[in-house]
Parts: sequence; structure tokens; C-alpha cells
Amino acid sequence: MLQMQWQSALPTTVPWAPCSVATLHPSTRSWLGGKPKVLDPPDGCRALTIAACWGAARAARAHAVARLAGRAAQSPFEIRDVPGKGLGAVAVRDLAEGELVIEERPPITFVDAPNWEEKIQKQFETLPKKTQEALMSLHDTEEPKTLTGIFNTNSIGCYSESLDGSLCVLVSRFNHSCVPNCEQFWDDEMFRQKLFACKDIKKGEELCFSYLEPFLPYTQREEIFRRRILPGSYAFQCHCPACQEQSHDASDQRRRRLGELVRQLNRGVSPDADAGTSLAKELLQLCDEEGLALQGFRAQASYHAFQCLLLARRPAEEALPWIHLARSQLQKSRGADHPDVRVLRGYEEQPLSHPAATDEQIDWSSIVPAAVLLTGAAWFFLKGQG
Repeated sequence: MLQMQWQSALPTTVPWAPCSVATLHPSTRSWLGGKPKVLDPPDGCRALTIAACWGAARAARAHAVARLAGRAAQSPFEIRDVPGKGLGAVAVRDLAEGELVIEERPPITFVDAPNWEEKIQKQFETLPKKTQEALMSLHDTEEPKTLTGIFNTNSIGCYSESLDGSLCVLVSRFNHSCVPNCEQFWDDEMFRQKLFACKDIKKGEELCFSYLEPFLPYTQREEIFRRRILPGSYAFQCHCPACQEQSHDASDQRRRRLGELVRQLNRGVSPDADAGTSLAKELLQLCDEEGLALQGFRAQASYHAFQCLLLARRPAEEALPWIHLARSQLQKSRGADHPDVRVLRGYEEQPLSHPAATDEQIDWSSIVPAAVLLTGAAWFFLKGQG
């Protein structure tokens, strides 16, 4: 497992994927103005200098190996057998809400195109042998096992303009729960799949995230998971607390209502501040009642209420608690330094700087949740248990 952990921290070349400065590994450097001039050492010191250079090189390499080993050793989880699920991720220490559980650069990425199978095969062939073996050890719902089948079973969606999906080694080992304790996020700037703890987690708990939208009722979830209504999908029975309840009526009612509220959110904001805040409060209450700690999902509702209040020209003091809540929730599902979080932090410091508080013509397509918050596209691509 350590070797796979190290591999996820190293740069992976994806020949056909677009490259930007944000995707370059920090160790990547360019010579400017040609090679630096190297002066010959004084007579009698050359052998010593060569030995010193070799010693420095060995020390640098040892330091790099130690740094990577330390990073792997500090992993808050381990991959091991989980009863009834095969392999899964289990916490080896307590984790705090909002803590980064894992970030992994995918060795294979995907763009929806007619020749996508050929492209992922070419990427696979450029990978180190150990990475190839690790990928081929992942679950395939079809027989015989193939790279395409593994990708269909384990791929994760990317909320990105340039990518549609990715295949990771370690993130693919995290199992599903309809009441997850982790939240998945594709960081396009860092080119990483990330998982954050969306609630406090105790040592020994299994780490899971949701493979589906959180508002599907039990019968639909069961049909997708057990009866494999989609090619290459899932093929397991979920035993999470929400699915083990004797009666699913109350849970289904809450989740259906959540779906209705999400559809209302996605229609955009309105100057009806009371309706906007009521919608947000109801969504947050339903999440609490259903045990859905999903922070990005909650942030969408809080941000909606903030915008409605500003658009209605309500006092900034009334809108401020909502943007504070939205920033806090989003930070727990993105990290403190993510650009989206910085945007909300700016509105938290100066709420009246938001376009909804001005008289200028507003292009709502640039500020409704899809541009900053919406996480729905991240829910439904990972398709396999261990």
C-alpha cells in the first residue's frame, strides 16, 4: 500500500490531457539562459568534490524518499478487508470534520469521445508497471476482467470543462454509503481527486462517500446497486444505516423533498428573501434529520439564502451569517486555500461587493451555484466496492 501511496504523490504524464502551470509538479524546473557555468576545482580537490557531489545527490534522494515515506506513514486510513464489502478504507486515527482524507492524481483520465477506450489504453501503457498492476487489481463487475471494465466499474466523475472522468488507485478502494462520512471533490486546479471528512470520524470507522445523488429514495438506490440496471455498474447490496432501516417511508419522503429543493435552487435566486431563507433552512434541517453531513451540498443552500437577501436589499447584517455559513461549509469540502473558498471569504468580508447587492445588470449564470458551489456532478461515477 505504501508504494501506491507514493505513486499517487508523483507526477503522472497524461499525453493527451491539456497541461497548465497548475498541473506541473513543483519539482519541474526550466533552465533560463543556458546551463550555468561550472568552475574546475583546484588541483588535488577534484576527487573530493566529485565524492561530495555524489554524497549530496544521495542525501537529496534519501531526503525525498523519507519525505514521501513520511507522507505515506501519516495517511489517516489504511486499505483492509471490511466484512461483507471486500476491501475498503478504515480510519487509523480520529479525523475532524473538514479534514483532507486523501488527494490523488489519477493515472488515467477520460474525455467522452468515440475513441475513449483507445485513449485510456494508451495512457495505461505509459504507466509504470506497479501502477498498471495496482489498477488491474481493482474490481471489475464483468468477466473476464479488462481495463475498460475496470474503468467502467471504478471511474469517478470530474466537475471540469476539460475532463469527464478519472480512474484512481486508492480513491477507488473507498466504498459507498447513503449516509457518507466523506465527501468527494475534483480539484481541477491541482488535478487531484480529493476526499474530505464531512463529519467527525472515530478511529476504526470505515471511510465512505456517496456514489449517487443524496436525494434518491431507497427503491431507486437498491435498483441501481443490486440489479445493475446500468452496464458495468455497482452490483452490490448497500448495508448503510439508511438502507438497513425496517421502514424507508420517512427517509424516502425526506430525500424526495431534498430533490425538490435542489431543483428550486438550480432555478436561480429571486428577490423573495423570505422564500430563499426558508428554502435554505428547510434543506439544512432535512439534511440533519437524514444524517447527511455533506458540506458542499449544505453550502449551496446557505449561499442561495445569502444571494436572495442581497437581491431583496435586506441589511447586510442579515445576510452576513449566511455567507459565513456558506464559506465555512464549502471550506470543509474544498480546503481553506481553494479559489471558490477565497471568493466566498471575500464576500464574507465585504458582503455588499457581491453583484446581487448592486444595481448593475446581473448575469446570474456566473454566480448561481454551478460556477462556485454545485457538487452534483461529483456524485454518480464511482461504481464499485473495493
